[in-house]
Amino acid sequence: CHRQLCFHLGDEGILREMGKVEKNRLRVGKMSYGMVLLPSMISLEASTLELLLQAAEAGIPLVSLGAFPEMVEGEKSLELKRLRMQTQFPAPDELDRLLASYGFNRVTARHKDNSRATEIAAAIRHFKSHTAYVLMNSRRHEPADIHLQLRDPRPLVLLNLDNLQLTAADSTATQEGRELFLHFGPAQTMVLIAAEDLTAKAPVKLPEQILPLKEEWRVSAMTDNALTLDKCCYQLAGDTNWRPETEVCELMEQLVARRYEGGLRMCFRFEIREMPDPAALRLVCESVEKREIWINGILFDGKPDGWFVDKSFRTLAAGRLFREGINEIEISTRFHQTEDFYRAYDNKADRMEVEKNMRTYDTELESLYVIGPFGVYSNGTFIQGEKNSLFSDGPFYIGAKPQIVRQGSLTEQGFLCFSGSLTLEQTVVWDGVPVRIELAPPYAAVLRLTVNGQEAGEWLWDVGPLDVTPYLRRGENRIAITLVSGNRNLLGPFHMKDGECYQVEPDSFSRSFMGDGWREGYSFVKFGLRELS
Repeated sequence: CHRQLCFHLGDEGILREMGKVEKNRLRVGKMSYGMVLLPSMISLEASTLELLLQAAEAGIPLVSLGAFPEMVEGEKSLELKRLRMQTQFPAPDELDRLLASYGFNRVTARHKDNSRATEIAAAIRHFKSHTAYVLMNSRRHEPADIHLQLRDPRPLVLLNLDNLQLTAADSTATQEGRELFLHFGPAQTMVLIAAEDLTAKAPVKLPEQILPLKEEWRVSAMTDNALTLDKCCYQLAGDTNWRPETEVCELMEQLVARRYEGGLRMCFRFEIREMPDPAALRLVCESVEKREIWINGILFDGKPDGWFVDKSFRTLAAGRLFREGINEIEISTRFHQTEDFYRAYDNKADRMEVEKNMRTYDTELESLYVIGPFGVYSNGTFIQGEKNSLFSDGPFYIGAKPQIVRQGSLTEQGFLCFSGSLTLEQTVVWDGVPVRIELAPPYAAVLRLTVNGQEAGEWLWDVGPLDVTPYLRRGENRIAITLVSGNRNLLGPFHMKDGECYQVEPDSFSRSFMGDGWREGYSFVKFGLRELS
């Protein structure tokens, strides 16, 4: 990766089923390759050895980057001598020169001090009339200023990944191809296209003045807010008292581990400090048909009237049963798993993540959600962590719907478990001088900007400066920003000690698996609008 080489990892099973040599290329399915790099290995499958020998005879370079295999199918084999004779063994400082001799170093990325930009990864795709170079800054929090050299003499255009428009890239012809300077934001991806006949717009010159924006915004529209209920007290068959509160995922693990069969009652508690319109409130529950639901001592006898986030998350119009103060939701069901499930559960091979994810439960316990037009707040303080994480021990409650918010993270301002989209607005006065808006990357998946009702731009992840002069009129103007969140603050995981992680698996929700990595309190991430200038 750090050499900006496009490669795929080879799997011997896939190579056995789909690998073949065509002319001077190794073809696997719809992909073909002009060189094979061999990592450190002890043994090869016989089918892999045969394929590599065919590749070598067809002139495909074989390059060993570590220990050469000593066995075939776990046994010594003289055939490996033939393979060794047709394999190259470059020293580490010779590898770049070797790759260049075969034309594989089509992209080189360096810093201003000429050091190799190892954080830039590259992928290359060849089409009939053009070539696409996909470049990514692998550093999630640091920008990069890069001197890029391409072994491609054709003119370059830059593909805007937000609107798919083509802009001429400011590149210079060299003896080897093209060179240019690019600025990458943290984790930013850019796509350059080399072609002779692509029509592209000239780079836009932005106005020098910046449109000033206020720190306060009005919340003009929002999808339903949500409060996640992921802990409950519970009773098993024969219990007369409630057992201590625990996480729903942990309860599920405990009952499976003890092979429990029988009745189960769960009690979820939450507080409403300012009652919204009851008709607008919904309880969200999975597997509704297998549950008996009591709200504040009254049996809910309605049927699902829709879904939230996922079609298995069924909505119930239970708002008439809620009240200001402490609310209790009791779920009664029968806990049961099949013998087939337990056979798979007992199998040690099933400890592998892929197979664990294939388990099918007969009874599955999940969190509940209360949704509606309200705010969700913490009664405790917030502590900032790494990776935009926020820690709070709660307790959490439903309160007034946010009307005015301040620029920055909205998570602490009434959108604690929010998952959806919301629109922030403010009014600015314009005097007729050309201006641009500067937008920092938001704490959101998508940002959409409208000016006086006209869509001015839409961005995924990163954003850039935008000339908004064409959308403005003298006097008052309405600036609106719509933010679309992810599901992290709705679904979790909520109890990771480190706060936020870059990968999630089923065990991320497990107290027993996380061990010392588990946190009793809650962790969320920031959602909202970073500083604007």
